[in-house]
Amino acid sequence: MSETATSTIDKILARPRLIYAAAVGLFLADRALKRLVIELTGHPYGGRLVSFELFLNRGIAFSLPLPAAIFWPLAALAFTVLVGMSFLIWRDLRYRRLLPLLIIILLGAVSNLWDRLVVGATVDYLIFFRLSAINLADIMIIGGLLFLLLGARDKNKR
Repeated sequence: MSETATSTIDKILARPRLIYAAAVGLFLADRALKRLVIELTGHPYGGRLVSFELFLNRGIAFSLPLPAAIFWPLAALAFTVLVGMSFLIWRDLRYRRLLPLLIIILLGAVSNLWDRLVVGATVDYLIFFRLSAINLADIMIIGGLLFLLLGARDKNKR
């Protein structure tokens, strides 16, 4: 990893309270946007490249179908692993700086799991090219995972 990328990640991780606040803010924004898009059902906003409209994703990533009998045990296992990793990282001073990134991932996962529990599907609202649907929680999960992997990789090189 380049020196610039390393220093950027270090600067981001040096302010954990800011990351925690951003994680909560993103979680609340995602919940609000999901509520808004449900209320606006039938009234899409935007164009061909990007639009804001309701898409109920009943599958997993990329809308791949997965029966509920398989989804919920896997979701419980994944959530348990994330919580366990958070605890282990919190206990290990060498990696504690990565904990805020796990919190971002956890809050994104909680938002999407809440949709599954209440609505029966993940509520996506950002539609790209009329082909791909995502939400802010997805961005939290992917972004948090990317920074977590880069941060852990950086830590292992030191």
